Formats: sequence, C-alpha cells, structure tokens
Amino acid sequence: MSLAQSTIFSPTWWVSSAVGVVILGLFGMYIKDGLDRLAKGAWGKWTRRSKAARELFEAQVEVLRTDADLRELCFQSEMRARHRATLSTIQSVAGVLIMFMAVVANFAAKHGALGEFSALAVVGSRILGTAAGLMAVMAIVSAIVALARSASMAERLYVAQSPRTDDQRNA
Repeated sequence: MSLAQSTIFSPTWWVSSAVGVVILGLFGMYIKDGLDRLAKGAWGKWTRRSKAARELFEAQVEVLRTDADLRELCFQSEMRARHRATLSTIQSVAGVLIMFMAVVANFAAKHGALGEFSALAVVGSRILGTAAGLMAVMAIVSAIVALARSASMAERLYVAQSPRTDDQRNA
C-alpha cells in the first residue's frame, strides 16, 4: 500500500484534518482581533506621522518664502549636496572599474599569464578587488543619501518660490 493510500484514504487522516481545521479556525478568530488592533494602531501612527511631516514641510516652506537669505543658503546647500552626489557617483564607477580590473588580473594570474608573479598577483588582486567593491558600495550609498537631501531641499525651494494660489493666501 502506498503512502497516499495509507494516509489520505484512512478515516484517521480525515478526522485529524477536520480537528486541525477547527483548531486553526478558533486560533484565527482569537488572533484576528489582535491583528486588527495592531493594524489600526500602525495606520493611526502612520497618519499622525504623515500629518506632522506635512505640517513641518509647510512651516519650512513658509519660512523660506519670507527670508531671501535663507532661500539662498538652502539653494547653496542643495547645490553642495548635488555636487557630493555627482562625486560619489564618479567614485562608485571608479570603484567598479577597479574591481573589474582586479577580477581580470586575478583571472590572468590563475592561468599563469603573469609568470612568476602569479601567486602574489592572485592575493593582491583579491585584496584590491574587495577594497574597490567596498569603496563602490559606500560611494553608492553616499550618492543616494546626497540625492535624497538635495531633492528634499529642491522641493521646498520650488514650493517656496512658486506663486501662491488663492486657497493658500486665504488659509
């Protein structure tokens, strides 16, 4: 008798399956209330956080609208962040290229193309490749952070410099 015939066709399997479904259903009813409360609390926290972020954004825009010197400083800071992002992107590309060259050197050393320096070249290329890869990852993270900062500042400056609508003037 096969395993399927001894399990699926036996009354014990069907009874234990039915009991398991009932137990899981009861457990699900009790846990559903807790999950609903957890979801409601998370949604409320998200809503409060979004509202606070929007209020902070509007307050910062209002300050930028009233102070031309602060707008200029914010613009300069945005430009520095964009330059930092550009430099970090160049560094990440350089790191990837150096890592690629280390892989090529490692391949050449493993196949004896470097002669008596093959053993030293394998170790050196692995160290250089690892360092270049880590440098590229750090530069990519730095570029992403700098771009996010500059985008945030640019958004605030754009809204602060745009003309107000009638709804904004009345509010």
